[in-house]
Amino acid sequence: MNNFIEQIKKYKIEPKVIFDIGAYNAKDLQRLGQEFKIPKKNLYAFEAHPGMIEHCYKRTDNVIRCVISDRDGWTDFNAVDLKADCNHGTSSLYFTSRPTFKHYCEMSRVDTLMFRGKLPDTPEVVKIDVEGHSHEVLKGFGNFLKNVKILHVETETMEIFPGQKLQKDVIDLMENKGFMIVDRKTIGDSGQEDIIFLRKDLHF
Repeated sequence: MNNFIEQIKKYKIEPKVIFDIGAYNAKDLQRLGQEFKIPKKNLYAFEAHPGMIEHCYKRTDNVIRCVISDRDGWTDFNAVDLKADCNHGTSSLYFTSRPTFKHYCEMSRVDTLMFRGKLPDTPEVVKIDVEGHSHEVLKGFGNFLKNVKILHVETETMEIFPGQKLQKDVIDLMENKGFMIVDRKTIGDSGQEDIIFLRKDLHF
């Protein structure tokens, strides 16, 4: 999170609204809010794991309890068993070898929620950590993606989740939408990499 905060400051972005998609316990969202003095009413946590909802509400007034994707409907979500001895922050729409249980929940595009008036349409800062589903989340912003100024996106350099889109797909999508890479960091030997994308017209 330190490098994301540094890049936000470097490009003189003064966020008023922040989205954290795949928020887990919303600690990162809380930290961003505190760093940029954003009230809890303007912090939005998107989390599908039923066991994490109460943790999110401790840190923000807005918890969107659904899977974010490029389509609307209902789906089975693989929620990690919070009693198991494993990384609890790796729940996914995709199959995972970690101990999980099926949670049937709503699935929505971001722009659908905006059209319905459930979200503001101008989040300057967006963080996405959705275990293999980043490409679909970004597509689900539709034309509203152009309103975002900077994004922190977890990507996969190899297929970790069967059927997922890979890092190249995410980069191609973002470049076509007018964004550029300003920072990237490999996550150990996990095959994942965090990339920070900046809207090109903000680069100076």
